[in-house]
Amino acid sequence: MLAIAGGVAFLLSGRGHGLGAYERAAKVRWAHSKTSEAPATAFRATVCAVGPCVLVEVAGLNFLIGAGDGVADGLKYKGLLRRDLDGVLLDELNIETIQGLPPLGEAMLALGRNEPLPVYGPEGVVALVDGANLMLSGGGNDRLRFVAADEGEDQGAAGKVVYDSGVVTVVAFAVSNDANARVYRIDTPQRSLIYAGCGAGPEDVVAAARGARQAAGIIGASSAPLMEVERQSARDAGQPVPPTPKCMTHEEAVGAIQSARLLAGLILPLAPLEGDSLKAWAATATIPKGLTAAVGEPGIVLDLTGGQPAIHKAGE
Repeated sequence: MLAIAGGVAFLLSGRGHGLGAYERAAKVRWAHSKTSEAPATAFRATVCAVGPCVLVEVAGLNFLIGAGDGVADGLKYKGLLRRDLDGVLLDELNIETIQGLPPLGEAMLALGRNEPLPVYGPEGVVALVDGANLMLSGGGNDRLRFVAADEGEDQGAAGKVVYDSGVVTVVAFAVSNDANARVYRIDTPQRSLIYAGCGAGPEDVVAAARGARQAAGIIGASSAPLMEVERQSARDAGQPVPPTPKCMTHEEAVGAIQSARLLAGLILPLAPLEGDSLKAWAATATIPKGLTAAVGEPGIVLDLTGGQPAIHKAGE
């Protein structure tokens, strides 16, 4: 009887301890979700989720690059979910890049946003927007949550101006080996930020950097060592071997940062992203000495506000 009573007491105390731990975590999570507005002078990019998700705060404007899985929660629990989001920039229209779009729309509606949210992207973005709106409305509400944004004329090597506030300009550049992908450059009179996703190559980063102003960049990449682990594990299990990602490798991304003479860079881990891969990414991704660069895990910030770009954790 004593043993049984002790076991029951242990289970009850364990349950209480588990509930207490959850309560503490919930308090921290919701405290972090309080929206923090960036100063009007800020120019910074925060990685907001494991899927493609980077929030760029620049001169009082807010642009989301990528809408991957977990984008809405990633923004919310970093205090970055804002009703006045100025636009979503999609570099590709594949499932990894767009699957967070409907949850983002729901989150915007929950915040009370009434005006449509502009979406910029390659050819096919109109159909994507229509589909996202249909998913949100369930077919019974014609009010648009997203709208395919009007873009300027393509100027070839000079890119296409897709947004211009007079202070902030967003330019899209074609990707040499993928007609359905693009590289973005966000310019102010003093600084430039380049974003190259999985479809881009090193030459596309270099091309986008021409004419940039003290530029930094975020480069999507794959990890060759981790992909080989994935492939070998699939072979051992008798399963189909995953294809080689089209993303630049980590080494190519580092080379692109150096060749484009970027002052700083984040290497965004896009493949593989399984289990504890972020820790493995950090362990296997070598950053050359003297290069201001880091693996772009969620919560890391590339800050262009000051005289020299800096990389730090959110809130630091």
